[in-house]
Amino acid sequence: MKSHISSKGLPNIVALLRYSKNNNDVRRIIGCGADAPHDRPFASVIFYASLLFIAAAAPLWFVHYLPLYDYQNHLLEAQVVVHYNNAAYGYAENYVLRPDWLWRSNALTTLLFIVFAQVLPIAVAGKLVVTGYIALLVYGMAMILVEQKRPQYLLLGAAPLINSLIFTGGMINAAYAFALTPWMLLCYMRWQGSQSWRYLAALACLALIQYMAHALGLSLIHISEPTRRTPISYAVF
Repeated sequence: MKSHISSKGLPNIVALLRYSKNNNDVRRIIGCGADAPHDRPFASVIFYASLLFIAAAAPLWFVHYLPLYDYQNHLLEAQVVVHYNNAAYGYAENYVLRPDWLWRSNALTTLLFIVFAQVLPIAVAGKLVVTGYIALLVYGMAMILVEQKRPQYLLLGAAPLINSLIFTGGMINAAYAFALTPWMLLCYMRWQGSQSWRYLAALACLALIQYMAHALGLSLIHISEPTRRTPISYAVF
């Protein structure tokens, strides 16, 4: 059967592709080459990060108390502070609050427990704080992948990191310090690229928060810093 479509009416795909080798605009339009839209757009990475976050955080809400070793001590610490002046609990008779306790390292999660415990039961407040740790770690790693244009499958590396020994041991403050590290690296990389004081200020604020979570977390930046070319030495006491 004779075709009613003339070959002259068809787009010359071969010529277009040849032209695209030397023309960035065409390469962006047809979606190929180094200058094409990135195969891992922000929305896609965040979508997969959200699936991982839900899968990791959902089991926490199906148990009454989380089976984390040191986690219960942090909950008790917050419980004492919240109800310290309540005679029904008798905490004032058995505990003494140091005036400067909230400025020491390892106080971050206790402060978060106290804030949420004002309106929520202490067990629910604890789960909310632990869920926040998972969100910080997963979405922080996702943002690093977006920033560095890395493959999406690398996000699966967050799964074993979520349930690391730091977390399962109940060292929730150290876990928060670890989860804040990707965000600090992100601010550092963007500051290097733009030299904007906003990223430097954000980095300073995150460093203070990380110190309040766990002083050990500050050394993670030196270990993970991607652009440092010279050897460094540091000590953690």
